[in-house]
Amino acid sequence: MKTNKKIVIIATSLILAIFLVATIIEQGVAMTLDSQMTFGGGAGDVAQAIALWGTKKVIVGYTHSFGAGGLDAFIAVNDTTLKMWTFGTPIATPRDEQAFAVAIHGDYAYIVGAIDYAVGTNINYFDIFVAKWDLMLETLVGFTIIGWNEHPFADTAFAVAAGATYVFVTGRWADDKSFLAILDADTLSVVKMYELDLGTGNEFAYAVDFTTGITGYYIIVGGATDDPFGFGDYDAFLARIDWDGSTATLQWALSFGTGDPDGVTSIKFVSDETFAVGGTLGGNGFIGYFTIDGGFLKARATEFSSTSIITSLAWNGTHLAAAGFFDNPSNLDDAYILLIDENGLLVDATGYGGGHIDRAHGVALDSSNVHVAGITSTFPNNDFDPSFTYKEVQVILTTFTPTITPYMFTEDITGFLSLTELTLGTEFNVNSLFIAVLPRTLTLNSPVNGDVFIVRFTTTT
Repeated sequence: MKTNKKIVIIATSLILAIFLVATIIEQGVAMTLDSQMTFGGGAGDVAQAIALWGTKKVIVGYTHSFGAGGLDAFIAVNDTTLKMWTFGTPIATPRDEQAFAVAIHGDYAYIVGAIDYAVGTNINYFDIFVAKWDLMLETLVGFTIIGWNEHPFADTAFAVAAGATYVFVTGRWADDKSFLAILDADTLSVVKMYELDLGTGNEFAYAVDFTTGITGYYIIVGGATDDPFGFGDYDAFLARIDWDGSTATLQWALSFGTGDPDGVTSIKFVSDETFAVGGTLGGNGFIGYFTIDGGFLKARATEFSSTSIITSLAWNGTHLAAAGFFDNPSNLDDAYILLIDENGLLVDATGYGGGHIDRAHGVALDSSNVHVAGITSTFPNNDFDPSFTYKEVQVILTTFTPTITPYMFTEDITGFLSLTELTLGTEFNVNSLFIAVLPRTLTLNSPVNGDVFIVRFTTTT
């Protein structure tokens, strides 16, 4: 039973916003904890993302519990049973592999992350990997490595979106830039590789999603940048890139932020014309809505007494689910999950955790369930009513000092962002490598040193 409910809805003026939505909690719908489990091997296991394949949950992340001392990427599939496989370099030559995101299309899971692939003097250099997993056959059917030897500790994929023809991947590139890679969904061959650069600072692209239109694919990339033209510390950025099947074209780019660290961690289209973003804004969890043309619609922040972040979003056509974690001094960190309707109204909120660090990294949503995955060191955990205020964000399009919190400055940065096509063989390489795939025997519901958790909440009326 959840207790100690304190969700305060505070409406503030929203400057030059396209529209306002009343900030009330929708009545009659609630999340109820239905099931929970943990799994791992005793030496540290982290879930980074979760997606749905029919009635089954697909979880990816990385583990320190198996292999020869390094980190191994894993995929796990859970329905009435649980199966997990690790994949990476052979045990005789242990390296680190970390999976950060997964996208499902048809019967395939597309998994992205980083692999310590380079040899010789570059032994600690990381490259991007894109893996294709056949969910029916339960085997790896494609594995592509993208990198460049002059990029130490740099090349990592953090996000993926997949369709019938293309796979879109984004992340960190060349020490201080981000990238968009477009791969053939069938063969995993690289169709195009683009570098995104905002100048002298650093960029991290953590999120990607797309929709289609009459001219092709409309791709939204988001992340964080500390380029000096910003508002202080790291700022969030968004960019729209159109792909017509042969050429990518930058349509617009914008940044927004405060004087504190800000960033976009997740993007989900909620219609053909609008998309939602999740992340952090001034130390608060953040959910914002934008149009496909870069127009700001509305935003809200979760103000706890300490810091919070939204790490993942999911959309089922009716509701948006958001998951993340907040600093809870008595429990270190606790996970929290929000359910939001199509008008941006808060439906319900729940916390999840025990006496140690509990963080939600991924969320998936079907018609009647919210599925969440992350890391925990306790089992079972409690669900509870988190104490926070759900505030409208004041958007400032000029340079005057904000008078209401939370707030965010915003700026058009289209003229600062360069989108450069890279040349295979001289600016990036594509490699293949033998990847060992091994089924693993797991310890369930007895976490040690951090295990994966999967929790299911039903949405009841």
